Amino acid sequence: MSICKKKFFLNSLFISFFFILVLIFFTFYIIFLKNFSKISKKNILILSFLIQIIIHLYHVLNIKKNNLIILNFFSLFFTILIIGIIFIGSLWIMNHLNH
Repeated sequence: MSICKKKFFLNSLFISFFFILVLIFFTFYIIFLKNFSKISKKNILILSFLIQIIIHLYHVLNIKKNNLIILNFFSLFFTILIIGIIFIGSLWIMNHLNH
């Protein structure tokens, strides 16, 4: 890999990391505010979740059009599987906290 490609790759990773941090802080800020209803908070959480998945797939896992299609499919399937397990498990835990 040439120096130019390495710098672009690192810049891409730092930019994606920055966007993910901004999304996380924005989501926590919205959740801790008392101005929004539970439905709107849930919708904001899901939207932030989907945006973070897209950022991870494109920048961190390098799922782009020019790579091999079968590897992209398995990476996408595995990522959706793991994130789905974490997301559904988190929702299950939040619904069974007895508050």
